[in-house]
Amino acid sequence: MRQEPFDAHPDEVQVWAVRVRPPVGRGLRAWLGYVLGLAIRAFTARYGGRYSHLLLRLGDAAWEATERGVCEGRAAAYREARFAVDVFAVPLGPEERERVLAWVRGAVGVPYDFAQLVRIALAELGREPEACFVPDWGDRRLICSEFVALACRQGGIDLAGDTPLWRWTPDHVDEAAADGKLIPRGPLV
Repeated sequence: MRQEPFDAHPDEVQVWAVRVRPPVGRGLRAWLGYVLGLAIRAFTARYGGRYSHLLLRLGDAAWEATERGVCEGRAAAYREARFAVDVFAVPLGPEERERVLAWVRGAVGVPYDFAQLVRIALAELGREPEACFVPDWGDRRLICSEFVALACRQGGIDLAGDTPLWRWTPDHVDEAAADGKLIPRGPLV
């Protein structure tokens, strides 16, 4: 199996699909994040249940929708042993890449959409989210998979296809790759 060294393709916009290993020896916050990740994987099991998080990476910059909202950080943070990352290249030309990056940078600060997680869980349990009065914030609040899909749309790549954006999960990256919308690079090493 091909692997993706951290320093490979530094000028390429990439989607990183992440699963978290148990954070042994870490604090309560790390364990809460781990448990949330397991819950996400459980509710997305019918799509594969492999990933609990998506982010965009260019060089050492990473953009992601986290509980703190959309933020920019360092991709190197995901080199820790507790993260397992599969890398997918986003095939963009120079103009498309700049549109994606401009949108991503403009999205920094957008709040996280905790209600969206409830909507997804209700839908997976066979309930209609609208009937339970769970708000849909659209793009005014985002979860990780929505953030990545919306960013890629700025470059003309519709990762979600026929799947409603709010139902597009981290595990759908495999479908996007199978459809030729993303290029699998392999596990990050």
